[in-house]
Amino acid sequence: MTLQDIADACGLTRGAIYHHFKGKVEMIDAVTDYMFNAATFYQDIKVDASLNGLEKLRRLFVASMTDDEHIKMYAMLSQTFYKSPKLVSAYLLDCQNSVIPITQEYIEEGIADGSIKGDSSEYLAEIVMVFTNLWLSPLVFKTTKEKLLLRVKYTKIMLESIGLPLINDEVILAIEQFYKQCLCATNCNSSSDRCNRAVGQKNLL
Repeated sequence: MTLQDIADACGLTRGAIYHHFKGKVEMIDAVTDYMFNAATFYQDIKVDASLNGLEKLRRLFVASMTDDEHIKMYAMLSQTFYKSPKLVSAYLLDCQNSVIPITQEYIEEGIADGSIKGDSSEYLAEIVMVFTNLWLSPLVFKTTKEKLLLRVKYTKIMLESIGLPLINDEVILAIEQFYKQCLCATNCNSSSDRCNRAVGQKNLL
């Protein structure tokens, strides 16, 4: 994907893109910053007194993988990440700066209310970020349905072993649906019917 492709996806001219960003890495930084900080669902979850810390964390991950704006952004990014280690590095740096603080906040709540059994919110948040935004991310790894579900399975086992049962059936379903959206964006350029056919032919989600 070129800057022109990104400009077309955003409904902007190439000149407008260059006016605001020096290159792809800087634009990725701005896009991911928007994704992690401008999402309205984060504030809704944060103030929901009916949820404990673990439930808030689960709700956050489900919302981030089903929110329409997030899906559009990820769809755009997915077409360029596979070819550029620099962009992956920029993405992970933004995850470190944006995802970890939010995740740590909910983990601290979970430890306080007993829904999470770990004793270090900082390290637990880092572990969650690495697994969910790197190992399970279709932006970073091309994979099949079978391999994705195995990764989810082992991530679930590992997180439960350290007192953080983040992954339940709802989270798994959201991961599957999100993966399908990213697959469609990467492999299809036309209608959703064509997209679904491509998915079926590849024996994926």
